[in-house]
Amino acid sequence: MRVAVFCLLFAAAAAAAAEAPPSKGGIALVIGIDGYETLGSLDTCRNDAREFAGVLIDHGGYAPSRVILLTDDAAEGQNRPTLATMRRRILQVARLARRGESLLVYFSGHGITKNGKGFLVPSDGDADNAVSLDWMKTTLQASKASSKILILDACHSGSAAKGVGGIAPSLVKDSTGLVMLLSSAAGEVSYPLSKEKRSVFSKYLVDGLAGKADTDSDRSVTLAELFSYIEESLIDWSLATGKTQTPVLYPKKPPNVVFARVQSAVLSAKLSQSDTISAIHGAGDFSKTVAKVSNAVVLMVIDKPIDRSTFPDELPSPLEDTSGFAVSGCGVIIESKGERGLVLTNSHIVDGATEIVVKLHDGRSFTGALVGTDPRTDLAIVRIEARGLVYIEWGDSDKINCGDVAIVVGLN
Repeated sequence: MRVAVFCLLFAAAAAAAAEAPPSKGGIALVIGIDGYETLGSLDTCRNDAREFAGVLIDHGGYAPSRVILLTDDAAEGQNRPTLATMRRRILQVARLARRGESLLVYFSGHGITKNGKGFLVPSDGDADNAVSLDWMKTTLQASKASSKILILDACHSGSAAKGVGGIAPSLVKDSTGLVMLLSSAAGEVSYPLSKEKRSVFSKYLVDGLAGKADTDSDRSVTLAELFSYIEESLIDWSLATGKTQTPVLYPKKPPNVVFARVQSAVLSAKLSQSDTISAIHGAGDFSKTVAKVSNAVVLMVIDKPIDRSTFPDELPSPLEDTSGFAVSGCGVIIESKGERGLVLTNSHIVDGATEIVVKLHDGRSFTGALVGTDPRTDLAIVRIEARGLVYIEWGDSDKINCGDVAIVVGLN
């Protein structure tokens, strides 16, 4: 059996992946509304909500049955965010959350301010029919949950944009025991990423919970780490676009609690060149890096037909009835979105394959579908249907210099 080896080179900076046990989790109510009966329609909120619900399940340790997703296009009436349903669901999760658990409510959609007080607008609501933020705050505070978190991806800039930012002074008053993360400050817009159909705040929120906010690489994301990541990312985005969006966290010094355990995520373990050089003198440093990236390396088992034209007319008896053979090599997971993952491997490994099986580090196996090949560079992309995959991000080859240390990771 022929064995081909696919190697990964990392110079100066390593994109690392690791896995940790899920957090204890809790109950989450996630709401996203694009379609309104009386207000202007939006086009990012449902995607925001679905992505956030997914990251809570995939990376936050929340059981799927404990994440309640309300969207205006839901097939079931109990999961459509009307005024009655929003109020009933908020009361329900607040009452069911227990001590030792977290209670989280996320909203992406329109909001309004009336007489100095903030309101979230349901899909069938308007200025006179909305969910009071003061009522929501009091309801969450009364819950027995050990941690209570309210996240609002909205702003206040008129009916054409999303609705609640830091606009209602009453929102942050008497908020003992409640952590609030708001997408924008008073008077600012919570901007969308139109091409991605996501909000910029929720993008960084999801990315942070997926592991990018784990700045100390301890496989956990605290509230402080999450806010710091979102804040720094929005500063960079604001400078790049000329727009301004400032997230708000209350209290400014949140309790030192873990928001999420990084279950299957990319941990940004970027090593400086001096760190890498220092690693030469300590194998332990290399071992840690290899341990982090190796979980994204997969074994490829490929079935191929035999090209009998390359064999003599009279084959040895063991091969006379053989219609094919298997080869193996390896690849690396480079993307994980929803229920799909992409694996980068060698073109010559999958060329002519009749079946592709991808085996992960945790023992799971998936049938792969060939997306495309480039024989000139000997590269190929294979797609697998799987959730929560450990993957490695692309580095910047322009930052690699001659003489940089490289780490080779592969299977043989």
